[in-house]
Amino acid sequence: MNLNDKIFTIFYNRVNESVESRLVKFRRMTAGCATGHVLEIGPGTGANLSFYPSKSKVTVLEKNEFMFSKLNDVVHKTGLTVNLVKGDSFCMPFLDNSFDSIVTTLVLCMVEDLQSTIIEIKRVLKHGGTFYFYEHVKSRNSLRNKLENYMNPCWKYLTNGCNLNRDLERVLSDSGFTQFYVENHNLSVGLPIKIPNIVGRATL
Repeated sequence: MNLNDKIFTIFYNRVNESVESRLVKFRRMTAGCATGHVLEIGPGTGANLSFYPSKSKVTVLEKNEFMFSKLNDVVHKTGLTVNLVKGDSFCMPFLDNSFDSIVTTLVLCMVEDLQSTIIEIKRVLKHGGTFYFYEHVKSRNSLRNKLENYMNPCWKYLTNGCNLNRDLERVLSDSGFTQFYVENHNLSVGLPIKIPNIVGRATL
């Protein structure tokens, strides 16, 4: 049992609920666009599930077992065919070329091994398949980026692994996808500082 996972789960829904109205358009641009056999990495308590097309076949990979109770409740409400799998993103228990679409939303900031996770995404995604992502990223402002670097160790501990300073746009664009599209947004969460985000898709 991971105590940090349990504590994180308690606060996860409350934090999500406080910003959910601002995330709807991004969920529609990711989960709402996924087709075929879909893999969602790090679904948490299932906020994306209601956005998948009604006939979707969805597999979700979640490492935090404390999320599963709420996740199961959401699955039953949606009526989707969902396969729940416990596992890590950097070592996925799936065969090569298994999925037509892969989705992550606010997950790549937290994965333990980012490069291995991207390699795994490309391994299990079918040729011609699409990876949809919505993530928060490091600031382009040099002063703010220094602040993110300074705060990151404490923030990472308090949030069970979330990194403020990952340059995910660069990492994803350099990962060898045949097509890459990204939009930059600034998310307002009721604070003086807005959070830089990216939403986009990458085709293998």
